[in-house]
This record gives sequence, C-alpha cells and structure tokens, in this order.
Amino acid sequence: MPRPRFWIGPNNLRGFHHGLTWQERRNLVLSQLENSGFGWWIVIVAGLGFLTDAYDIFAINTVVPMLGTVYWGGDVPPRYQLSMNVATLLGSMIGQVCFGILADIYGRRKMYGLELLVTILASLGFASASTGVYNSMSMVAWLIFWRIVMGIGIGADYPLSAVISAEFSPTKYRGRMMAAVFFCQPLGQMFATLTAYVAIVGFRRYIAGIPQDDCSIHSTNQRSQDCARTVDQVWRLVAGLGAFPAALAIVSRLTIPESIYWVLDVKNDSTEAYETRNYWPETSDSSDDAAGDDMSIQRDEAATIAAPELSPGQEIFQADGGGLGVHSRTISSHSPDFTSGIQEGYQNGHAFENGQVQSGPGNQVESYEDPQPQEQSLHDFRIFLFGDKQSGKKGNWTDLLATSLNWALFDFSFYILGVNSSRLIPYMFQTNDTSAYQRLFKSGWHTLVATCIGAVLGGAIAINIMNNYSRRKIQMWTFLVLAVLFIIVGVLYVTLLNTGASAVIVAVYVICQLVFNIGPNTTTFILPAEAFPTRYRCTCHGISAASGKLGSVLGQIAVTKLIDDYAKSKRPGYLMISFCVVMVAGAWVSKYLTPETCDIWGKSRKLEDLSHGIERRRELKRKEETAVGEARRRMR
Repeated sequence: MPRPRFWIGPNNLRGFHHGLTWQERRNLVLSQLENSGFGWWIVIVAGLGFLTDAYDIFAINTVVPMLGTVYWGGDVPPRYQLSMNVATLLGSMIGQVCFGILADIYGRRKMYGLELLVTILASLGFASASTGVYNSMSMVAWLIFWRIVMGIGIGADYPLSAVISAEFSPTKYRGRMMAAVFFCQPLGQMFATLTAYVAIVGFRRYIAGIPQDDCSIHSTNQRSQDCARTVDQVWRLVAGLGAFPAALAIVSRLTIPESIYWVLDVKNDSTEAYETRNYWPETSDSSDDAAGDDMSIQRDEAATIAAPELSPGQEIFQADGGGLGVHSRTISSHSPDFTSGIQEGYQNGHAFENGQVQSGPGNQVESYEDPQPQEQSLHDFRIFLFGDKQSGKKGNWTDLLATSLNWALFDFSFYILGVNSSRLIPYMFQTNDTSAYQRLFKSGWHTLVATCIGAVLGGAIAINIMNNYSRRKIQMWTFLVLAVLFIIVGVLYVTLLNTGASAVIVAVYVICQLVFNIGPNTTTFILPAEAFPTRYRCTCHGISAASGKLGSVLGQIAVTKLIDDYAKSKRPGYLMISFCVVMVAGAWVSKYLTPETCDIWGKSRKLEDLSHGIERRRELKRKEETAVGEARRRMR
C-alpha cells in the first residue's frame, strides 16, 4: 500500500521525456500499477466518501420517526416523507450526471472532494432547519431543499468513487477493490442506525415514560416539552454528524494523484503519468488471485511469440521469465488444471491465434511526443454509442442501456424497501408501542436486525467472490434468487402477519438483504466503471446510476398509496410478491445485454481491452474459446 502523503501535483515537466518514448513511459506507468498490491489506501479514500453517502441516505429512516414524534405527535404525513425521499433521489440524479460529465472533462481529482463540500453543507443545513419565529418559515420546505442539495453531493460521489477505485486498481484486484469500496454503503447504513440508537439510549432519562402523543412541540406539560426538546436535539445530532466522515474524506483525497488512465487517455500527458508511477510500489504477491490474473500492460506492442507445440499428455505453463513452455503431465482436458494452463497463455496480454501467442493490438511507435488521443465531443460520444456507417464502427449503446436498466430495475425495489423501512419494519416485528422512548428504541434495534446484519454480511461475501467469478453472472443469478425470495417473503407477510410468527418473515427479509448486497447492489456499481472507455467512463457510470435513481423515484411515487397504512393492510406483502417480475426482468437484461467484463475463466479483463467496446470483447472471447478448443484437440 502506498504511504499516505498529500499529493500537491506533478512537476511541470511537459516536454521532458526521461530518455524514453511515449510508449515506454506509458507501459512503465501501467506496468507499475499492474504489479502493485491490493490498494487498501484507495479503498479507504473512496470508501470514506461512500460511507458518508450511505449514512446521509439512510439516516432518514432514523430521523423520520423522531420528526414525526416531535412535530406531528406520531408519524410524519406520508406526502412529506415522500417529498423528502424523492428530493434526495432527484438531487442524486443531478449530481451523478453532472459530476460524471465534469470528471471526464476536467479530471477525477478536481471533482473528487468538491462533491463532499456540497454534502457537508447540506448535512449541516438539514440539521439546522427551523420554523423560524412564530412559524415564519416552513420547516418541511427547508428539509426538502436541503435533501435536494444533499442528493447532489451524494450522487456526485457515485461515478467518482467507482471510477477512481477502478482506475487505481491492478487488474487482478479490481473486482475485490471495487466491492470493498461499495461495502462502505452497508457500513454507512449501519453507522447511521447505530448513531441514532446510541443517542436515544444516551438521552433515555429525558424521554422514558412519556407517551408518544405528548412528546411533541404542541404539549404544554413541562416534562413532555423536555422530551420533545431532547428528541429534536437527537435527530439534529444524527443528521449533522454526517458531515464528520465527509470532512475526513476530503482530507484523505488530497493524498491521491490524478487517475493515470485519465492523464494518459484524455489529458494526453505520459510525462505527468510517469512522474506519478511511484505511487504504486511493486509487490511480490504469490496469492492465488495474483497468480491467476497477473497481467502486465503491453498495449500497442507488436511482439509475436511462438507457442510451444503440445503433445498428448503435455500442458502449457508460464516460466518465471514470462515465457511459455510445456511439461509432461497426464491430465484430463476437462480438469481445472487444463483450463488454468490455457489461461496462462493470456498472461501478459497475450492471446492464441493460428498456433502463436499474440500480444495486444497496434504497432510500436518510436516517438518521444505523445500522439493525439481521440478527443471528447458530442459527435464522438454519439459514434461511440451508435456507431458510424462511413468508418464501419459499430455502436455500444446496448452496454449503456443494459447497465442503466439493471440499475433502474434493482433500485425500483431496493429503495422502496430501504427508505421506507421506518414504516415497514415496525409492522414486520408487530410492535405497537405508545411510549416515545420504546418506539424510537425499537425502531433502531429492529432496523439493525432486519436490514444492517444481512447487508453487511452480503457485502463481505461480495468482496470475497468478486475476483473469482463473472460479475455479470453473479448479477444474473442473484436477480433470480431474489425473485424467489420476494415471493416467499411476500407470501409469509400476507399469511403470517399478526399471527405471532414475525420471526419467520424477518429471517427471510434478512436473507433478501444479504442477497441484495452479494449481487445486484454491488455489481450495478462495479460494471459501469469497467465497461466504458476512459474518456466517457464517468459519464456513462453517472447515466447508469441516475437511471437507477429514476427507477427508485418512480417506485416511490407508484407505491405511495400502498404504504400509507401498514397496520390495516397486507398490501406490502403483495407488493413484495410483485417485485418478482422486476427481478426476473433484471436477470434477463443481465444475461442478454449486460457487458461481460471478465474472461471465460471469471478473471477481470484489462480496462484497456474493455475500452474498445463490444467488438473487442467478442474478439477476445472467440480467441479464448478457440485456444481452449485447440488445446483440447491436441491433447486427445
């Protein structure tokens, strides 16, 4: 891991070539990144911001019951809660698209931190919202306004954190590092719930024994007024503390340089990138992950290495120096040893073709000056998406459509349950407390049990599997599993509610949260940061994420009437059963449209290969399948 230090920026060395061609400088920098270890500091830097985002999004579940107690003597009117939820999501859509575009134009680092200033301002503004003197202002209007501003800051961090963690990761660790960054979302959700829970317990003596109806600003009893004042202080404390991790994240982000992919491919300055190479110290990593996917960057080199002929009973292996060789061993063509041997043929960017091992595309350019890269423009973006008949380029619009649809379908259900859990979970646990303290205390505890435990466990599992299996396949299968789980939990909710068997409903709901985070909640974050070229990577990720929030907004509006009264209705159960259709649609999109960012062995492809779009991915897959088939024929 690189030693944290404040990164002021590279020296002004434009035009100074270090005696190396631009291609040599590029290869040195990217090889240094590829040979580095797991980037714990990058995970911490990006994760702190993402933890802040999750804290601020899900803190509303702990704040709303307190607002209802203090200002309405019960529950917040549904139209006000809906307005606050939708305000955050709409703000997120604005932040995701706008900051995604700006990060592609001006650089990731220049935007990385600015969005956190917006989040800090919004957190403090939300915590300070007031009715003014003699109700001179509308407190609800201020709360909605600050949630919009907060949403902009939260949304902006999605493309930035995802793309920075992808572009700062060696290929062999990219999936795991990005999953580790996203793991901070369930952690942030848990910290928001724990903060409110601890605060309520800490102020218990001011709240205990007061009926919920009396613990409001409308009470005339002194003890009830003290209760309302205390609960008001608690929700403001919970909301305002969201600024603290954001401040830590801003400081930590001064310690990282600009993304070398952006510097090389957009800014077009291999000298600046070369100056930052020591940020990634080389490591000797003998782990299975490193051995299975240790690919150095060889882009634009035209080296052709003769592949060794295989006789029956022999297999390919990679020598210490990086070359290919054979040794005798009797193995089955269907065994894991066989496929791992063929996989070695793709080490260092090589691929089998016509009995030889080929390196990446392009010719060696013996030039000291950086060649002009493909420029960003609306015209170029249109060609990238829809192709160009004159040049014969094919479009990649289905990739963007798939990542957007996946996120929209997932968030439709995820945020209906997530930001309305303050109303759903109490009825799932069948609690009917009239005491203000018991209601708030159990709200926090039940949220921890029903939501946070499953989400944290699922995120931890995702970190461990994301390097070894195709992200697309993980997403497809977990969508299908969720379809089955939603039918089960919906049927249980309809049949067992008010029967004293709430533990069964809660147990299946916890499993749903676990599968959420093993699969689509994590993979929808990762895939858009891998599948697109550097010059449009943040833009496409922002569009995909904004599509997810659009799906969640539509979901919030569509089910408002369904969630108005949980106590007298089993409609939430039918709603969860209907989510089955949404999950099956997500699985279909994942199978037939979603870009595959891993090879046929489930290992990550290089970002440089993925940048070439659908045709390049298909070409690589054909070569891999041909290599396996050819080797199997030789071994018969």
